[in-house]
Amino acid sequence: MDETVREAINIVIQKATAKNPSMRYEDALTMAAEFRQAAALDRLRPAAGVLEQLTPREQDMLKLLMEGLSNGEIAERLFITLSTVKWYNQQIYSKLGVRSRVQAVNRAREMNLFGAALVILDEEAEPPTSISYLPEPENPYKGLRAFQAADRRDFFGREN
Repeated sequence: MDETVREAINIVIQKATAKNPSMRYEDALTMAAEFRQAAALDRLRPAAGVLEQLTPREQDMLKLLMEGLSNGEIAERLFITLSTVKWYNQQIYSKLGVRSRVQAVNRAREMNLFGAALVILDEEAEPPTSISYLPEPENPYKGLRAFQAADRRDFFGREN
């Protein structure tokens, strides 16, 4: 990360955590937009360019990573060795500009590389090209979900 990006991010953090509330951001969306601009996240490579960089095998591997398969399961499914899976993972990480499996999956979802939902071809169905979609993952953090009437007892100020 270059020095100008660090300084820009620091300015956003300083404003977000200002001692005087009137000096802070009006809302979280404004802060998020300024952080995104400061961190140069808007200049990420477009998804189409990333997909063009990934070989068909790497695309298959990334889809399997997004399904949550372990390296051993990927090796079995693709009939390759575990060391080959690890090598492909490193290639995918470098092309996506990340350092870990979690970051790669998040970046692929963030860039919407494979559409809104991960598409899986159901080979056992007739015809074998029928498509099923993985369900959206449930948010495990109660505080980040939309409030429901039943949640008022858990959150201060949510009596109504």
